[in-house]
Amino acid sequence: NQIEDVRAQTEGLKRRLPDDDASRAVATSADGLAAKLVSAREPLVNLKISANEDSLAYRPGVDGQLAFLSIIVGSGCDCGPTEAARQRFEELKKQTDEAIAKWNELQKSDVAAFQKLAADRGMQPVAIPAPNSRVSSGESEP
Repeated sequence: NQIEDVRAQTEGLKRRLPDDDASRAVATSADGLAAKLVSAREPLVNLKISANEDSLAYRPGVDGQLAFLSIIVGSGCDCGPTEAARQRFEELKKQTDEAIAKWNELQKSDVAAFQKLAADRGMQPVAIPAPNSRVSSGESEP
């Protein structure tokens, strides 16, 4: 949710830019940052999936795979997860940890550089929602 919020902010900033030479550098930087944000988000969640049938055409992200795993593990059996389920969970956890690490690195490098570029040009920089905010937890605005 943080990644998607920052991506939406960069797109909104880009739409409000005047069409002049000074703004083109910001727009180009926004495009590059947006591509990196999408790349960081893609393993976690596939936004092309909006209905159950879409998962037949598009590979689910880690979120969908974890949801499917939880359905299998909690399928009404009065037993613990199988070894295969535990191994799959560890694989998905590793993928999640790698994606979060990539997002953390993007915040320190590319997002920080974009914020500085925008601030240097007198523009409101993008804000990263706090980890426990309504935005980062996926809640809609009141």
